[in-house]
Amino acid sequence: MPYLADFLLFLLPFLGFWLWRRWHPGEEPASRLVLAAVFGVLLMLTGAIWYGLSVSMRAHPDYIPAQLDNSGRVIQGGERPTR
Repeated sequence: MPYLADFLLFLLPFLGFWLWRRWHPGEEPASRLVLAAVFGVLLMLTGAIWYGLSVSMRAHPDYIPAQLDNSGRVIQGGERPTR
């Protein structure tokens, strides 16, 4: 079921473009709208790159997986601290 939501979200921009073409035949979108869309895509890519670089671990770290303690609580895993 989650794949259906992802697929529908993927199709949403195409549906919007189709509706635009249906309601405004032969008319091009305003240049401000195109610039806003380009700016939004650039902002999204910049945010994705920033997030990827800010949460990444160093290359080839020693990884410790999450574990359960004696009382059943989860001890968070992660990169082994350097000494």
